[in-house]
Amino acid sequence: MTAPAIAAFQFATATQIVFGSGSLARIAQWIPAPGGATFVVTGSSPARSERLLALLHDAGVTTVTFGVSAEPTVDRIREAVATAREARCEQVIAFGGGSAIDAGKAVAA
Repeated sequence: MTAPAIAAFQFATATQIVFGSGSLARIAQWIPAPGGATFVVTGSSPARSERLLALLHDAGVTTVTFGVSAEPTVDRIREAVATAREARCEQVIAFGGGSAIDAGKAVAA
């Protein structure tokens, strides 16, 4: 028995969360023209972000990845911000569950 398809949706607040079948394949529409690097925050399984990274690289986007394996601490966020600044990242993509999304929002702020 297969699970029913989940309807695609978008949830926009101070950031934008995109979810649903086929969303990853449309990543290029949310990425501005290539320029500075993109900071990609991943969850506890960074290997799950390989397709995302490949799509970004195919679109000419330079990426810097940063993994979080649990709810991010203030020190971990400071480390992430320092990494993003050093790489001159112009945008943040959080890929994964709640911890990655929370960390991505904090870095973007």
